[in-house]
Amino acid sequence: MGTQHNKPLKKNKKKAKTLEVYDITQNNKTPQGHVFNVNDHVNKTGKNPLITTKNKPRFIDMSNVYFKHTEGIITTSPGKHYDKQKNKTEFPSTEIALIPIWCRRFGLDVQIKGFLINVN
Repeated sequence: MGTQHNKPLKKNKKKAKTLEVYDITQNNKTPQGHVFNVNDHVNKTGKNPLITTKNKPRFIDMSNVYFKHTEGIITTSPGKHYDKQKNKTEFPSTEIALIPIWCRRFGLDVQIKGFLINVN
C-alpha cells in the first residue's frame, strides 16, 4: 500500500474581475475631455433592475461596487432626463448607475472602474 499524503487544501481565492464602464458628464468647471473617476452613484433613472414582477423586492448590497479613487466623484444618473437635468447636479451621467446594479442583481463578481468623460 502506498502512503497517503494529507496536504491542506488551498482555498480558491478568486479575485473579482474588473469591468470598465464609461459615460458622459457635463461639468463647466473642468475642461472638455477631462476624465473623472466614479466612486459611487445616485440612481435617478426611474429604473431599478433589482425589482422584477416575478419576485419580491430584495436587498442587494451595493457597497464597494466601485474601485475607490482619492479624487473620485459621486455621479447622479437621471437616465432619459439627462438633457433636462444635466445642469442641476455637479457630475451628471446618463445611465452609468444601472450597470453595477445589473451586475449585482445577476451575481456577477465584478468591481466597477467607472469613468465620466466631460463633454461640456
